[in-house]
Amino acid sequence: MALDSTIILDDKGPRQGYGWAFSVSTWVHLALLVALVWLPIVRPHPEEKKDVVEFEVAKKEAPKPKPREPEPQALRRKAVPNPPPPSGGANERRVPVPPAGDPQVQPQSQARPMAPPPAPTTSTRAFTGSSSQGPKGDRPAGPAVGTGEPAEGPGQGPGAPGRSDLSRALSDFRRSVLGLDGSGGGGKGNGGEGSGGSGVGMGPPSASGFGFGNLLFEGNDFDFVKSGYASQAYYAILKAWYRRLYLMADQFEKWAFKRGWMLDHQNQIRFVIGRNGQIERVDLINESGCEPLDKSAMDALKEVVLPPLPPEFPRGEEGVLVTFIATGDIHLMRTDPQLHWAAEGY
Repeated sequence: MALDSTIILDDKGPRQGYGWAFSVSTWVHLALLVALVWLPIVRPHPEEKKDVVEFEVAKKEAPKPKPREPEPQALRRKAVPNPPPPSGGANERRVPVPPAGDPQVQPQSQARPMAPPPAPTTSTRAFTGSSSQGPKGDRPAGPAVGTGEPAEGPGQGPGAPGRSDLSRALSDFRRSVLGLDGSGGGGKGNGGEGSGGSGVGMGPPSASGFGFGNLLFEGNDFDFVKSGYASQAYYAILKAWYRRLYLMADQFEKWAFKRGWMLDHQNQIRFVIGRNGQIERVDLINESGCEPLDKSAMDALKEVVLPPLPPEFPRGEEGVLVTFIATGDIHLMRTDPQLHWAAEGY
């Protein structure tokens, strides 16, 4: 037997009563969400009041200048009347007044010119033209010191002239270096017994006492003094040595700190002059005991330019023995006018 299934639907139309509640709930939740979005997440804490210490900077006023007190008026000296002239008496002596036109009598109030003080003298020694050179103690004696007599040669005499004569000394030295002075310093040397040769002697030293000696040519077959070659070579070597002394003043000062500031040294050097005037060999024969002096002399001979040997000279070279002598105070080397002129040209 078959059973029929039947579904009965009871449809009485839309039910009312809960729709409004759903709508209200939705809008309320949306309002809450909007409120939560716009509200700050962290609530600001109330700011704590901090203790604030206030300082009041007082402005320091500049001190007001004190009013200047009126300067006291200078005390005026009361004029003291001159005492009346003494009355004439029996013991009164009158001095006769010379006539106004008398030139022989001068009033006592006229000042007399004072004589200038004597120029300071320095100890210098002139070296003769001797061709033989002995030990240091056997130097020929020069003219008397402090006599004031001018000496021959380029430089100043043993009387040590003052500053007014320096220009004349420089002029003489300049003419000698240029070969205008044919005197040749000390002239021809005696050469000694059997030594032969001719030479010139360096005259008085420079203003401070540096630079003199002698120059001896070894050959006896030619007169270098008469030909004028000795004078030219002599002054060329002297100028070159003065230049080295001025440029090496600092080395002399370093040496003086250990050995003393006063120089009294000499050395002997032998060199050979070629036909063209070039110095070929330089040998230090006798040392002076002052290293800067030996070095200055050796350097001067290595850099000096000598004129060629005379055409009538029979040989191709000539040996020369030169003595360099330095005396004086090392303090004066930098201010010596002749050393400065040889190095700087003025």
